[in-house]
Amino acid sequence: MKFNLKNPAGFLKNGSKTAGAFLHSKLNTRKKKIIAGLLASVLIIGGSYSVYHAFAKKTPAATAVTNIVKKGSIVKSIDATGTVNYPNAVKLGFEQSGSGSLQITELNVKQGDKVSQGQVLAKIDDTTLEQTLSQKELNLASAQAKYQEALEGSNSTILSTLASAMTKLNEAQESLNTAKREADPAYLTNQVFLAKQKVEAASEALTKAQQSGVTTNVPSAQASLDEAEKALKTAQDAQNGEAGKVLESAENAYEAAKTNLEAAQAQAKRYSTSDSPTLLAAMASLAQAQADLSEAQDNYANASIVAPMDGVIVTVSVENYETVSSSDSIITMVAATDVFDIETTVDQSDITKIEVGQKAVVTLDTLADTEISATVSQVDLEGTITSGVTSFSVKVTIDEPSSVLRSGMNADVSIILAQSQDVLTIPSEALVERDNRSYVRVPKNENAMDITQADVNLVEVETGLDNDTDVEIKSGLTEGQKIIVSFKAVESSPADSSSSGGSGNNSNSGFGQRSSGGAMGGMTGGPSGGPPPGN
Repeated sequence: MKFNLKNPAGFLKNGSKTAGAFLHSKLNTRKKKIIAGLLASVLIIGGSYSVYHAFAKKTPAATAVTNIVKKGSIVKSIDATGTVNYPNAVKLGFEQSGSGSLQITELNVKQGDKVSQGQVLAKIDDTTLEQTLSQKELNLASAQAKYQEALEGSNSTILSTLASAMTKLNEAQESLNTAKREADPAYLTNQVFLAKQKVEAASEALTKAQQSGVTTNVPSAQASLDEAEKALKTAQDAQNGEAGKVLESAENAYEAAKTNLEAAQAQAKRYSTSDSPTLLAAMASLAQAQADLSEAQDNYANASIVAPMDGVIVTVSVENYETVSSSDSIITMVAATDVFDIETTVDQSDITKIEVGQKAVVTLDTLADTEISATVSQVDLEGTITSGVTSFSVKVTIDEPSSVLRSGMNADVSIILAQSQDVLTIPSEALVERDNRSYVRVPKNENAMDITQADVNLVEVETGLDNDTDVEIKSGLTEGQKIIVSFKAVESSPADSSSSGGSGNNSNSGFGQRSSGGAMGGMTGGPSGGPPPGN
């Protein structure tokens, strides 16, 4: 078949296409498809570049924040605030009963004065107090006289009975003592022995009188013998039981006398408390007079304020000749002005960590660079609830006298729970944790300027004390060694979108950083659940 070039369509007269026209149509269709495909590819490539370029502009590059392993100290503490106070400050005033006004007539000290124990610091007008004291002394003397009169007038019979009973009891006591002595076996034996000697002597004297021929001496000698034999019989009878009977009789007499005295005393008591209104009234008046005198004596003695100890006057709140009341404290003194306490409060979550004797460091708002050593001296056992929160009072005492402290200053107190001296330390933020093991990122090349996440190794370390700012490294690192603390993300500009360095904002890249909960995220380029890569 021939193609009619002048009639590319190759239509037949009857309107149908020729074979040449059909082939020409097929070629045109394939050409259009190729051109369309090329255009689509160009559009896809251009769009992908635009998307990539836009994404690259927003994808941050990570740059390493480095530090070095240092040797130093780590302190773990509980921080609190408080107010500086004088310990054992003594507030002094005029201790007077009643609510009357008191005029100061002497004021012998001023703020800062050193005083000695017993020194008079101030006085009030004591004229009225002295007059009152004299009157109370007279009242007491009168009450005593009236009581004595009532006692003697209404109680003479009772007193006589009591005196008689007491005398009889004393006599019975003496008889009993004698009977006890004479009933003693040794005493009785000795009495018989002495009586026998007297009988023998009297018998010998009678024999001599009879043999002398002088009859006038015989009757006298016979009488002496009779007396000696009678005494011997009495001693022998006593030894044979008569002394026991005498002792028993004496004991009975003593008990009877004692009973009589007790009865007389009971009668006197009943009479004085129920049958003698005059005596009771006199006793009450006497007691009141004694109390009034004691009060007047105290008031007169307290007309002066006396230093209770050696010390320093820290405040004087009045002037001479001012009028004060008995409830006013007008002078405050302390034993020394360079020793201080600081009262702080600690939350209930921390109070169990604090004990008396722990060391503390104190800083002042006015002297922030000055650290003052102190010691915990008191931990309250009972807390205080404020708005549903329980806190406990803790007192620390300054260790050494300090001239920079003043009562009333605000102070920051760090109570030391634990500390490590001269140890290797790194920032706590640099620690990476996984599966209860601790790691630190170190650069493969410490001299590299730009360190990426691919340029580090993970080194396992043994840690010690951690105060949430720094952590002690016991093994795994050396002093001066460079470490990676974190990776900061920086925005790349269109001109340097392919660069990994630079500076910018401080967002972390998620390079296995230690989180607040102690867990470590997945490493870039590695599985999130596997061990940290890089070793």
